[in-house]
Amino acid sequence: MKISPPKLFKSPIFLLVETTYLIFLPLLLILFIPKIMLFRTFIMFASLGYIAVVMHKLNISVKALGLQKRLFSESMKSILPPAILYILSILFIYFTVPSFSALKEMLNETAFIPLPFGIAYYVLLSVPLQEIIFFGFYLTRLTYVTENKIFLCLYCSLIFMLIHTPYMHGGISILIGTFFLGLILSSNFLKYRNIYTLIITHWCVGTLIILLESLRL
Repeated sequence: MKISPPKLFKSPIFLLVETTYLIFLPLLLILFIPKIMLFRTFIMFASLGYIAVVMHKLNISVKALGLQKRLFSESMKSILPPAILYILSILFIYFTVPSFSALKEMLNETAFIPLPFGIAYYVLLSVPLQEIIFFGFYLTRLTYVTENKIFLCLYCSLIFMLIHTPYMHGGISILIGTFFLGLILSSNFLKYRNIYTLIITHWCVGTLIILLESLRL
């Protein structure tokens, strides 16, 4: 049950401060110290402590993060058409624009281990963390500031885009692509509240890109 939150968590100013702490500062560190990118997943793990505190303060349950079986099949059916269109767009661009390189830096994160283990690391750790933090938690936490669904989708999609700015090797298309993927994921989550659908969709898109990039090496 949603309780009346402390005034601090309803403040747009505090939301900006919180976003700076969780998103902008790590991005600045990566900008000036690129090697930190290798530890991106561990940085996300570090943010779980703060997230646990906020969940306690706002009485946000684990189920509210989308960790539930409810409406899984419905959400999968809903996300399939835009997800397939998105994947086909990636393939079309990849094979028709020779200069396009989709997130080549993704391979650098797991360059120290064989590709199959790198994919497993991405699937089992990186993607679930991203979806739980940037959609499950953030979309739920944002409802204490506003319940405007358009704002919620745009804000979370913008954050999802920003966390992929270190992958700018592919140019502005990376930002546009991740922003639209964010819109697909956030709108689905707001309707069905099932994080597993988002994780599976992100798995498919990210793994495809990793495999395409590995073929170019």
